[in-house]
Amino acid sequence: MISQAAAAVLRQLVNEGVSPWLSEWACTDNEWDAARCLAEKQGFLGLFAPEAVPRPALRAACDSLRPAFDESTGRHGQVSVSLGKAISHDALALITDAAILHRSVGRPNVLVRMPATRAGLIAASACIARGFGVDVTLIFSAEHYGRVLDAYMDGLELALANGLPLEGITLLASFPVGLIDAEVNSRLADMAAGPLRDTAGIATAQLIYRAREKRLGSTWWQVLRSAGATPPRLAWTGAGPGHIGALVGSNTVMALTAAVLEQAVRDDALHGDTLLNAHSEGRRALDLLASHGIDMTDVAEVLERRNCPAGQPH
Repeated sequence: MISQAAAAVLRQLVNEGVSPWLSEWACTDNEWDAARCLAEKQGFLGLFAPEAVPRPALRAACDSLRPAFDESTGRHGQVSVSLGKAISHDALALITDAAILHRSVGRPNVLVRMPATRAGLIAASACIARGFGVDVTLIFSAEHYGRVLDAYMDGLELALANGLPLEGITLLASFPVGLIDAEVNSRLADMAAGPLRDTAGIATAQLIYRAREKRLGSTWWQVLRSAGATPPRLAWTGAGPGHIGALVGSNTVMALTAAVLEQAVRDDALHGDTLLNAHSEGRRALDLLASHGIDMTDVAEVLERRNCPAGQPH
């Protein structure tokens, strides 16, 4: 259970266009009961399921969030499920396993979590072309996110050509702000760079948010939108209390644990939308990091290799 103040923060997030999702729950009965309670009764509007979650628990998770999914026409109420890291670089295996998962779960509000590897993006595009919702995860830069958007639009084009309705085909793209900050902080050995700690994740997120807004202004997106396509959403994962207030923006997901949420309440974190038109601020922050020797391209490449170690990520 969470405090009344924490539940109020969840409501504030929703009012700002943010869908708060619960992360880091286990597959045990007690953990599942707690996750279901938080989703059904206290305002979490999505779940990031752990790996190897049993199918009955997954179906129950989807069912517990189905009212939120239906009432919001798919903007809230989904469950993201991983296919596992072992096949991160095998597009055919990812496509096959995604189809099996969708068929076995049989719920419209399940998302298949795909790695943002080259194979993962091929598989994500193929899944979208079949009408499956996907959560493309571990995106480390705005350039990387651009490739995810390319895969989404390519998949929508194929779905349209195949005569599928585009309504309800979801793309969630997850950016690990916590991992970015941890890596950059480890490189800031200079005491004078102390104020730059915990700035890289937010700055990169601001550029990623801007990249999405620019893509949604493109002519081809408007064509797809008129055919029923759903605007892609961004998810901020691994967030700490200091990230929450800085990453408030429309059509986003915030992955939270109950503990982080309670800390955010104590910090009085929310002050309205903080992402719209914040890209210039983000660029200045990254330039300042570069002046202290932080190469964000290298940061992204190191994190990609570390989190997708088999083969080449892209």
